[in-house]
Amino acid sequence: MNRNILLILIIGTLFFGCTSESPQVGSPATGEEGADNVTPHMGDDVSETSDDVEDDDAEDDDSTHTDGDDSDVDSEQETNLQSADVLMLGRSVTYYWMEGYMGLEWTCFDEDCYDGTIAGNYQGYDFIYHELDYPPEITSSAVEALDTYESDVVFFKLCFVDFEPDESGYLLERNKGYIETMYDEVVTKRNRKLIVGNALPMVSEYNDPLLVSDHKAYNAWLADFAASHDGIEVMDFYGEVAASDGSLKSEYAVASDDSHWNNKAYAAVTPDFLELLN
Repeated sequence: MNRNILLILIIGTLFFGCTSESPQVGSPATGEEGADNVTPHMGDDVSETSDDVEDDDAEDDDSTHTDGDDSDVDSEQETNLQSADVLMLGRSVTYYWMEGYMGLEWTCFDEDCYDGTIAGNYQGYDFIYHELDYPPEITSSAVEALDTYESDVVFFKLCFVDFEPDESGYLLERNKGYIETMYDEVVTKRNRKLIVGNALPMVSEYNDPLLVSDHKAYNAWLADFAASHDGIEVMDFYGEVAASDGSLKSEYAVASDDSHWNNKAYAAVTPDFLELLN
């Protein structure tokens, strides 16, 4: 009889043991070998087991590690591509200076060329260009460039449209504020050298006595500001390309009705600019 009872107990144990809920795969009660017997996750109706998560995590870890290595390389390459001796902040006159006169070309920073700009080496200096937005977003677009590109020197210049005949003095004060902000961002916060180009004269067709007065007032203030602050230099474009009446010298204009510069104008100012870089 004892033998029969013993057989009944053994059979019951086997029966109830096989039908009871097994521990979750991947839990401390099972080893990695149990993962081979897990039914793969086939759809949303099937909950993912913890071992599936572990396997996915393991694959992610491998891919992350591989991608991490590639990312390190890409990041290093990107940093090198987006670094320069001189960051040039401006608009059309600055753009054509680099592209038309210096002969620098569009440089892509990614495979699909979603990110890129005019960049390259000229006279031993690596240049990179960033186009400034229009007022009132000038300085915010400049700060974006400062956070994107590494450089030792930052060149900043306002353009024709940033100056207009203004009896109120509002535009003059606004433009002074741009320079003060740029000095704080470039020199004070980032310890870089700042070169500021002064006002650009217009061709005689669009010249105006009040505009000339505004240009000269801005240029005088800028010179005083640079003289009283470390880390900033003024590139005196106005003194080089302006005629005695404050208009752009005709030999430097692209056309009589276009205040953009030709290569003769760029040739006139570039040596002085390179000296400031030194």
